[in-house]
Amino acid sequence: MKRFGKMVLAGVILSILAVNFCSAKDKEVQEDTTEDLTQEVCSDGKEHAAVKGTVKMPVFIVDFPDNRFKEGALTSDKLRTLLFSGNQNSMTTYAKDISNSQLQLSGDVFYYTAKYDMEKYENDNNSIEELAEEVLSAFDSQIDYMDYDSNDDKYVDAFVLSVAGEDSYWQGAHGMWTENSEFKLDGMKFGRYIVNDAQPYTDNEEGFVERMNHEFDLCMGLTDYYKGK
Repeated sequence: MKRFGKMVLAGVILSILAVNFCSAKDKEVQEDTTEDLTQEVCSDGKEHAAVKGTVKMPVFIVDFPDNRFKEGALTSDKLRTLLFSGNQNSMTTYAKDISNSQLQLSGDVFYYTAKYDMEKYENDNNSIEELAEEVLSAFDSQIDYMDYDSNDDKYVDAFVLSVAGEDSYWQGAHGMWTENSEFKLDGMKFGRYIVNDAQPYTDNEEGFVERMNHEFDLCMGLTDYYKGK
């Protein structure tokens, strides 16, 4: 069944390889005669990112002073292998399979503890971008963000914030930088990114990768439907 699902996704991906990483927006679709559906879709953005060729992205695993990862969280090296190796269930293999080998995905993984408690970010109007700027800036001395621009458009192709705690606030695929559009590091702008609360523990390895793949699908333009009650 999983193999069949990958084959279906491959057909969709091949038909939208020109579609770019973009913002995820929730839309209500017309009422079906049998059930209600909510559609989560990545719509076209002004700026474009590569969806084929070699794409590399940084993944930041973020916790907070009041919400730290528990003992036993997977190391950055383990997470990098889990996500970006040739293993059967990795993001790299998934991207290769659904793109008919036209997308070679790789990346790096970094841990970071935010400056403030989680509640402070959640109560701010621009909390996600605020946290993103904080995290990206914290690694500016260690990272050359030009390494993550595969198509030379002066935008980082994509990055990930995966935060501690399971809170639906920290979910989504984004395609724009609304508050500080001139924010740059190493001459690179940012805009296409994934935020999720997938938890990096041994007993959740499969779920962690599946959540990352799900949001990555949206950033490539796939449409996501949720069955309503």
